[in-house]
Amino acid sequence: GEALRPYFQKFLDSLELPPGVAFTPEAQAVGLSGSGAFIIPAFFEMMLELQRIGRSFSIVFRTYGEDLEDVCREYNAFCEGRHP
Repeated sequence: GEALRPYFQKFLDSLELPPGVAFTPEAQAVGLSGSGAFIIPAFFEMMLELQRIGRSFSIVFRTYGEDLEDVCREYNAFCEGRHP
């Protein structure tokens, strides 16, 4: 696994909110109370591209922890245009 550590770190870094966003009231209002997000930016980019090309799609979230409510809150904020 050590050979993959740089990729893992890059992934973790992609979840960090920018300094001007982390801990702001806007971030906290959509459930982002810490310094990181629950959903990777590439997921949002994929959804925007699917919408842009007119592709019909469905989203199913699966989690192994107790973070599904947080994930859904962040997803809904993105869909409503409130995601920082």
